[in-house]
Amino acid sequence: MLVPFALSAKPFGKVGTVGMQFLKLGVDARAIGMGEAYTAVSDDISSVYWNPAGLAPAFQNQVFFSHTNWPANIMQEYAAATYTTGVNTFAIYGTVLHMDKMEVTDEDTFEHTGEYFTNSSAAFGVNYAQQFTDKFSAGVGRQISA
Repeated sequence: MLVPFALSAKPFGKVGTVGMQFLKLGVDARAIGMGEAYTAVSDDISSVYWNPAGLAPAFQNQVFFSHTNWPANIMQEYAAATYTTGVNTFAIYGTVLHMDKMEVTDEDTFEHTGEYFTNSSAAFGVNYAQQFTDKFSAGVGRQISA
């Protein structure tokens, strides 16, 4: 009875209609190399992205910069900084996904129109983490995307 429903399903319906997808692009090679299964083991400044509670056990101020070149001349920049008071850790971060200028192509003649376009997206945020015991810490964050 369920076969007709399964055959009529659209597995990729409305592709490209959701905004802020760039926020899914991970940072930190170690975390990405682990298949992004990094939430439980994050214990350094990359925790700003993966799990704010992981900032608490770091016990030192840290700075993190990342630049990634994606296909089609798309680039991602990421920066984060932390300040710790021993038990409390504060962090700020920002990420920008941008691309070089591209020529507009006429869809009928496939020729360039002489016009150019570009696109970019950005997100900025703050995190707070506190260590309660050597085995338990908690963190929260706030992000603004544009």
